[in-house]
This record gives sequence, C-alpha cells and structure tokens, in this order.
Amino acid sequence: MSTEPGAALHDVADSYPQIPTPPPGLFERARRAQRRRRVAASLAVVALVAIGVSVRLNLPAYVPANNPGVARMPSHFVESPKWTASVTDAPIARALLAFVVAGQENQLTLVGPEDRYRTFALTGERASDWAPSFLLSPNGQYLMTPNRQQTELLNIASGRSRTLPHGAPLAWSPDGTQAVLVSFDGNGFPSIHVIDVANGNVLWRVALPLANRKLTAALSPNGESLAIQHSGDLSVYRREGKQWTKPVGAQLQLAGQLAWHPAGNVFALSHQTKTTALNLIDANTGEVAGSVPGGGFLGYVGEQGRTEGLPSVSGWIEGAPIVNSGNRALVRLGTPSEVLMTTAEHTNEFQAASAEVNWLATDPGAPEPGPAVYRYRPVISIAVPIIVCMLTLGIWIMRRRRWR
Repeated sequence: MSTEPGAALHDVADSYPQIPTPPPGLFERARRAQRRRRVAASLAVVALVAIGVSVRLNLPAYVPANNPGVARMPSHFVESPKWTASVTDAPIARALLAFVVAGQENQLTLVGPEDRYRTFALTGERASDWAPSFLLSPNGQYLMTPNRQQTELLNIASGRSRTLPHGAPLAWSPDGTQAVLVSFDGNGFPSIHVIDVANGNVLWRVALPLANRKLTAALSPNGESLAIQHSGDLSVYRREGKQWTKPVGAQLQLAGQLAWHPAGNVFALSHQTKTTALNLIDANTGEVAGSVPGGGFLGYVGEQGRTEGLPSVSGWIEGAPIVNSGNRALVRLGTPSEVLMTTAEHTNEFQAASAEVNWLATDPGAPEPGPAVYRYRPVISIAVPIIVCMLTLGIWIMRRRRWR
C-alpha cells in the first residue's frame, strides 16, 4: 500500500465496496408519496373545519314549552337582558308582548309566558313611513314584519318564517286566522288583500282610488268587513264592495287593528279629549253610535307620567276597550279606568296579545333569556372555527416535522 496521501485515498476508494445504483423512479415515487401525505393532511384540515362549522350551525333543536293556554299578563316588563337568545334559535310557545326600545330600533323583544324573553332582528324595509314595523297576532302565535312589498310571517313556536307575497302587513283579524296586506303600484295606488294565514290564499281584495300611502285598516271579527282610513276618509268595505265613505280629517284616527267591538256592530276611532278617549262608529251607517270616556285619564298615567299620541285598542274585556296609551301603558277604559300594565323605559313601539289572556296582571319574575348555548351563539359562531383551525394547524405542523 502506498504511503503517499493521494495514493492512499485512491487505494481506499478502489478497495471500498461499490454502492448500488438506486432503482429507476425511486425519487419520483418518494416525491409522489410526499404529495399524497400533504393532500391527505389538507383534506383532514378541511374535514375538521367542516365538522367545526357543522357543530356551529347545527346546534340541537330547541323544543319550546307547551302553550299554557290562558296566560296571565305581567304588570310590567323590562328591557331584554344582554345576550338574550333569538326566537329563531330558541322559540317560545307564544308571545304575550312585543316591543322595541329607543336606540335598538332593529331589535324586537318578545315576552312569552313564564317570563321568557327572546329577540328578533327587524331587517326588512317598510313599504311606507306609515306602515308598522311589526304586527303581533292577537293570539301571540305569529309575527308579521315588512320586507318592502312583501310580508315575512314568523311562527313564534317554531322560529321559522315564510313569505307572504301579496303585500306589506297592515292588520290582523281579531282571531289571528286572517291578515290584511297592502301593496302599491308604480303610481302609488294601494291594493288591500285579505288572506288566509294558514295557506296564504287571497280571500278578497280592495283597490283604493287615491294615490296616498297614509293608510290604516281593521278587520271585523267575522272577517267580512274592513274599516279603512285613507287620506282623511273613513270607509267600510265588504266582500261585495264599498258600503260607505265619510270624511273624518286628521283629528280622528282608526284605533288600531283591533278597533272593532267583539259584537261586530261598531268600531272605535281615537278621539282624545278631556272627557272622551274613543268614538264608536256604527259599522252599517258610519254615524257616531257612542263614546268611551277616559281621555283625561290617558293624559297622565301614574308613574309613567304624561303620555303622548292617540290611544290604540289592544283588546276588549267584557265590552270595555283596553288601549295602548302612548306606548307607556295598557289601560282598561271605563268608569273607573284602570292601568293594567306599564312598559319599559324608552319603549318606542309596543303591542300585546289579546286572545287567551288573563288581564288580571301579576308581578313578573326575572327575565329568562334562553339556554346559554343559544344566548352566546354569536360568540360560538366566531370561537369554534378559530379553535378548530388552530387545532388542525397544529396537527398539520406536527405532521410536517415528522415528514422531515
């Protein structure tokens, strides 16, 4: 063996066993295997994210309590607690009250039996400035909200909505089985449709002759007559056509969607003076058939202080009207008049159910805002995908280190 360094290295190289040549395609197969592992890891990430989103969106169905039948009205209500569950996530059997407070005009609060509070987003656009932003059915089972010239009908017990395409909401029938909708043509002329709520079919319609969007209506208890106040004129229509029209000006107003007396022979106009709260109009002739006292009582309602706005009928007790006084209180008019309920501070709009209701109001308990999983769903909607993505990213990084 040579002692020179260069020769020694050559001797070692010549005597070392020959390294076998890698078989053809080995490195290509390794690269393909690595790509397959990366694709599998990516698919796993996507699957985990999909599972997280599915968990977020498909929370277990909430089953509301059974309808308790006749429910007692609370003597007052308060603003909904923060993080109150939406009625679309956690329905309630029915609503006794619906209200909107100042500063939260796009959020409606529903109050059901057993002090169950739920919220509902008011996102639709009203057909006119005179149209209501919501209408609670007298039986408390449905809520109508406008969506331009359509109506979204919410089933409060299921949290599901469907669209009524015949117009924006105008009034409910006293039993909640029919609804009055209004649509306007390109020139502003209104058409009124009376529909069957169960199937959405139009039962009859009225075309009004004036292009004016200031419009209110009330359907009679039997669903056969419709009182309409339009542009200063008061009319009664039946299925076969108009019965009469009389000018009433702006000082008298049709007293809400439940203005008809349960007997169906008269309906109420708001006419608040120092002595009078309502005028009763003969449905057959249009003549004044009587009046309801209590105008002075409505001007200042106990701790609620001075009220503004004309009274609107929310229901009837043994022939005596229950009126909403300026969204500050519910008052039974009579001799004497009586405050049945006071509203939350800063209440802008307020409606109460009137069917299957015991008006002997009781002091309410603390608001029940719904199960936590539904109350904090907005937070869960953000947190779950973030957590899932962080976990899957961590798994993917660990796998990459192992591949190396």
